[in-house]
Amino acid sequence: MTRIAIFTRQIGPYHDARFRAAYAVCPGVTVVSTASQGWFKEFTSFDRSGGYPVVTLFNSLTEYDAAIRADQMREAVFGALDEIRPDCIAIGGWAAAESAAALLWAAENGCPCIITSESQAFDAQRSRSSEWIKKQMVKLCDAALVGGYTHKRYMQDLGMAEDLISLGYNAVDNEHFKISAAAAREDADRLRAEFDLPDHYILASGRFIEKKNFPRLVRAYADAKTAVPDAPSLVILGDGDERANIEAEITATGMQDSVKLAGFKTYEDLPTLYGLSEGFVHVSFVEQWGLVINEAMSTGVPVVASHACGAASTVIADGENGFLVDATQTASIAGALQKLFRMTPAARETMGENAAHAIADWGPDRFGSGFARAVSQAMKSPPRGRLWFWQKLMLQSFSKRIIRAVA
Repeated sequence: MTRIAIFTRQIGPYHDARFRAAYAVCPGVTVVSTASQGWFKEFTSFDRSGGYPVVTLFNSLTEYDAAIRADQMREAVFGALDEIRPDCIAIGGWAAAESAAALLWAAENGCPCIITSESQAFDAQRSRSSEWIKKQMVKLCDAALVGGYTHKRYMQDLGMAEDLISLGYNAVDNEHFKISAAAAREDADRLRAEFDLPDHYILASGRFIEKKNFPRLVRAYADAKTAVPDAPSLVILGDGDERANIEAEITATGMQDSVKLAGFKTYEDLPTLYGLSEGFVHVSFVEQWGLVINEAMSTGVPVVASHACGAASTVIADGENGFLVDATQTASIAGALQKLFRMTPAARETMGENAAHAIADWGPDRFGSGFARAVSQAMKSPPRGRLWFWQKLMLQSFSKRIIRAVA
């Protein structure tokens, strides 16, 4: 049995769905969780159903950061890999100290590596120096597992051969959302009262940070509602530093009675909020993928999404299962919302069914098959020679850096 170590910073609900799928096709998988904590508590507050073995290096982001600052990440990663003795390693992209440490171990032990990524070429301003570093790290990997087509093209730009790149990285547990949303619709009146939801609403969800573009969404919604006075309400899930700006936009547009900020919801509650809505909106300026799009489409609702979202070019067909917009243009967003608001219930239902059908092929099974293919490709790669001195110095340096950017 091929032993495989998969690195992840934490295990959230969508990680769990992916790792279960990987374990089903590659039973030699061991997951190495380096921080065991997400950026906000709602991200990891769920019961892991796993079955796959997990090795935890550090129990919080505080411990994780402290270990990097003290140059202890390499020791922790080496210790875990010495114990697992993998035949193949999957690292979580280039923007992590543990990825650099794992590449060092792999080079010393002749172990092939897979790199996973959800980055696109247009996600950020690119500099020659940072792109050169990424290319050097990609050169040390033998195969890749990425989200969709735009992510594949960027991985090719970084030097990975096309036939060594598999798709399907960005998966969620489609069945969790599909089944629970259907159940919610059977008990709609009670659940609307329990969650204090309007009779008719569209939904948005995300951290309240600048790139999520919520103030512009509120402004576009106000314009659309002016054109379609009986439009459904807008319910926004989440919280964060941008809350004051969002609230200010709600007040400035006079939408206090039509826009509701409903806070974070648990993983168990999310399908209800999606399922009772009449559509979902996600118009980020920058979004490597946008897993909330998967979640919404799995529940069978139409989606309005920006072209910047990695999911958009892969799973959304404009006018068929949703609408694509320019996140920088209020009129573009407002126009799509007006189209959604003017649809008949039957047309909206058909569009939602199309959305569910489209995302069905991009669930955990797609991750599992893509992962198995990447492992097979990596295992076929010829043995690598020893690292050059400068390569070793580069990886040692990055194993001591706290990196938050993911682009």
